[in-house]
Amino acid sequence: MITFDSRGSIHFAAIIGRIDVISAPEIKADLTEYIKQNRSMTHLCADLSAVDFIDSTGMGVFITIHKTLLKNNQQFSLCCPQEQAKRLLKLSDLAKFFTVYPNRDEVA
Repeated sequence: MITFDSRGSIHFAAIIGRIDVISAPEIKADLTEYIKQNRSMTHLCADLSAVDFIDSTGMGVFITIHKTLLKNNQQFSLCCPQEQAKRLLKLSDLAKFFTVYPNRDEVA
């Protein structure tokens, strides 16, 4: 499940639950649809504070969304990752690919 909100030109996608091979297609579809409906936004940040598990399929979704936004000169970032997500980002070297903020206040 994803809830969306914004602070000015920064939009947040708060993802709830697991991001894995089962949930990833729906999450990707929801994020893609949101991007289409909000073409004027400059920055989309995935809030991971309520994500208790993420696998490589989930990271693949973020890579795809990041590339989609870059094509439109928009930014993508992650915020509030839990320990498991932090470890995966570090082990996969994706922490260098994404801007990762410790909390929402740092994004704005």
